Amino acid sequence: YIKEVGILDSIPNLFLKDASAFLSQNFPTSQKIHVGIVDACHCKEHTMKDFLAMEPLVAEGGIVIFHDVGVEEQGSDSQHDGHYIEVREALFELNLFKGGRKGWGLPEIIPGNNSKGLGEGNSCAVFTKVKI
Repeated sequence: YIKEVGILDSIPNLFLKDASAFLSQNFPTSQKIHVGIVDACHCKEHTMKDFLAMEPLVAEGGIVIFHDVGVEEQGSDSQHDGHYIEVREALFELNLFKGGRKGWGLPEIIPGNNSKGLGEGNSCAVFTKVKI
């Protein structure tokens, strides 16, 4: 359907894998990522690791979306490794939130519809890779 109505020139590939392991082993450096989503383990360490693995491969104008960035979501919802959601902490340490990371624009925040921060509807932040 997407191809028929001309939204995309080709059908995109979707990979549901650990970014750092997958990209280092399976993603040709000649390819570029146009949309990356960080929504796996939500602890600071894994969030940063996934972004840093993706970052050099993101095309200029490409976006990276982080899930669970709302203030109310932080520290909630225990993850598989015993950590809690720490996505905001990772984004601040990566210097993404205040536009201080070279090559990345300020985020667009997409508010969730879940007031407690658990379950469906949590917030996202969308960052665009800009020309340096």
